[in-house]
Amino acid sequence: MRIIVISDTHGDKTFFDLINYHQADVMLHAGDSQLMKKDFIDKPILIVRGNCDFDNFDLTCNFSTEKNTFFMTHGDLDNVNFGCDEIVSLAKANGANICIYGHTHIVDVHKQDDIICINPGSFTRSLCAYPNSYMLLEEDINKLTLFDQQHHELDSWYLNELENEEI
Repeated sequence: MRIIVISDTHGDKTFFDLINYHQADVMLHAGDSQLMKKDFIDKPILIVRGNCDFDNFDLTCNFSTEKNTFFMTHGDLDNVNFGCDEIVSLAKANGANICIYGHTHIVDVHKQDDIICINPGSFTRSLCAYPNSYMLLEEDINKLTLFDQQHHELDSWYLNELENEEI
């Protein structure tokens, strides 16, 4: 399965094109789209509500594939500015092995307490060394790739090679 992971698009609708560009099966959007539910009708996109969203999206989302179980939250209500402890606990409680979050606008890929934490950064307002970004998870090869808006590869990780970080 090919999964686009994105967050913090803040009104920009060009991200819809990423599904076709990468021939993705689904997109996981970790909030702050600043769009309405009607914008997502008939699109293979799962989305959660962020602190800048006004429509009534769910606060969290669970999604499973043959290989992984995902827990997704924006993170603003889970103190992600101070670490991933709370979202890791939520992911575990929901039976997930991967936790997708946003809010910080900072790219993050790490493993904590056997949960893989992924923040794709912001598609429109990066606050880290990487430019505006999104990710593609290719489950068949267990590879997560970070791209800029022009689809240039910026970085990549093999999820099976991540080791638990000491927190």
